Amino acid sequence: MKPISTSQRISRINETMKTEIADILSKKVKDPRIGFATITEVTVTPDFRHAWVYVTILEDQATTKETLKGLGKASGFIRSELGRRLRLRRIPDITFQCDDHTSKTQQVLNILDTLSSPQNPTPSPSMSTDGNSENAPVSKRVKLIPVNGN
Repeated sequence: MKPISTSQRISRINETMKTEIADILSKKVKDPRIGFATITEVTVTPDFRHAWVYVTILEDQATTKETLKGLGKASGFIRSELGRRLRLRRIPDITFQCDDHTSKTQQVLNILDTLSSPQNPTPSPSMSTDGNSENAPVSKRVKLIPVNGN
């Protein structure tokens, strides 16, 4: 049997922890501060002592802070649940961080929309009857798919 490289093992554990933490948050954690949070990524150090869990929270800034506070308080419980579910010698300490890639993506799409839209919009002959056009704003052409923790 061929041995698995360390980077493959870490990436596999990252994905497994991502799905398990998402399952724990949806089914076991009852803290009302957590609300709707999506796990986007988990990064574990090679020695398995620390794990950073990146979370997307589609709320305002105050709710985001409260959600991160609730996740921080629940990290011990989540770690113990991971210990029951995963067969690892060491379960890493969990640190939750806000992942703001979606807001940055939306900002870039808005900038692209302003750059691609003409100053005086006039109906073009390439516009079809259903409203689709090759010159449509980028955010209308690109479909964003939400990333679930599952």
